[in-house]
Amino acid sequence: MSYGLLLPELIIAASALIVLLDVFVKNSRGRFAGYVSIIAILVSLILVLKDGLVDPTPYFNDTIVVDSVSQIFNMIFLVVALLVVIAGVAYTEDKFHPEVFYSLLLFATLGMMIVAISNDLIPLFVGFELASLATYPMAAFERERRGIEASIKYFVIGGLSSAILLFGLSYIYGVTGTTNIPQIAE
Repeated sequence: MSYGLLLPELIIAASALIVLLDVFVKNSRGRFAGYVSIIAILVSLILVLKDGLVDPTPYFNDTIVVDSVSQIFNMIFLVVALLVVIAGVAYTEDKFHPEVFYSLLLFATLGMMIVAISNDLIPLFVGFELASLATYPMAAFERERRGIEASIKYFVIGGLSSAILLFGLSYIYGVTGTTNIPQIAE
């Protein structure tokens, strides 16, 4: 089985980790992180566009399915992430650790891409959590009092929402005996 359709997600994940390592480079000012982010998003977008609309292709025992709908959503997520990174290059240049901003943005994008290809409740929940956990610190990126307050409120509400979601998912699993979304629909 070829895992080529999962390559965009793997590229975003690897680049998020590489960009995070830029924290340890002195005097980089986030330029390297910005360029790596732009390149990774462009390569992922090109791969998604190259693959185009595909027949449903299941992976990992049908927990992840790449199909036309997920490809369209991945295109949307990648285009928006590319626009944010391009706008963020000038915005984050004089900020404290701009590479963290890019890494968090890539992790949030990865989480949304995982949600788009999920065919099971577990990767769906993991994708939601990855996307939301990456955005909590982004709300406080300015390091101003109001931003930090908003980030803390966002974190508390997000944590409560995640607990309620997980509780609901456990009920669904208890009633149906499966976490596979198509089997739940039957």
